Amino acid sequence: MSPEPMAPRPGPVEPLAQSAALARAWAAELCVHHGDGACCDAYHGFWQTMRLMRLGATLGGHPAHYLEAMAAWAAQPHAHGGVRRVLISGCADYSMLAHLWHAGATVGVDLHVTVLDICPTPLRLNTWYAERQGRPVHTVCADVLAHRPSLGYDLIVTSSFLGFFSPKARAALFQAYRHLLREGGQLVFSNRLRAAPEDVPVGFTPEQAESFADMAARLSADLPPPADLDAGRVRSMALAFARHTRNYPLASEQTVTELAAGAGLSIRQCSVVQSAAMRPAISGPTLGDGSRYLFVVLQR
Repeated sequence: MSPEPMAPRPGPVEPLAQSAALARAWAAELCVHHGDGACCDAYHGFWQTMRLMRLGATLGGHPAHYLEAMAAWAAQPHAHGGVRRVLISGCADYSMLAHLWHAGATVGVDLHVTVLDICPTPLRLNTWYAERQGRPVHTVCADVLAHRPSLGYDLIVTSSFLGFFSPKARAALFQAYRHLLREGGQLVFSNRLRAAPEDVPVGFTPEQAESFADMAARLSADLPPPADLDAGRVRSMALAFARHTRNYPLASEQTVTELAAGAGLSIRQCSVVQSAAMRPAISGPTLGDGSRYLFVVLQR
């Protein structure tokens, strides 16, 4: 299947220079230590700095596909009346919220947004961004599998979330999404495609980690204040990020087809898209290296 092209479209302006420094500070204070002893501060504290250096691509490096899908959903008649309820299921920062609001604004639709993550750091970033925009947002610090709102959602959006779930756990995730969606509600997500066993987590090779850290150190000279850091610290943070990052692959469209069928969700779109090659000279999980992604829209 050939990647589906899409012309770039204007997106929201994100104040990364201001928030990257906050993300580092809040990650050190708030990030969660998981059962295996690992902590997500290496990820949440460095992701926005990576984006400033064009090492990390937001929304899988194809935000235009999200904007189109979210705007198309928002433009449809609302079957349940009242305000449209949206769940952002897992996030690294406020980028999904910014794109969601931007998509709603293009069609003149207001949205009631809940941001859910198991870690307080990205939730703090979303609250900070919402306050800057003068708009309300509801945050929930919880596992999505345990989330039980009083009302369902009209839309659930997420990016590269499948990589956090083993093949055995993915069926439960899709069942949870089905129960969280109102009738007619949609699930929009994308995930990198990688021809590898889906039950074996993939991380950076030692060579990839060193190459990534070296490039990050070189690029640190261009970081704008107040997000600026010295090259040595950036290199250390890059190595910590590489050590932390391990994702379960998504090997093919068939996996999503089977998960959707098992959860009773119909497929509206399932297409291969090309992510932006932010820094083609490097490669590794989560990096903006021009990888192929599967972009999916499901409906209950």
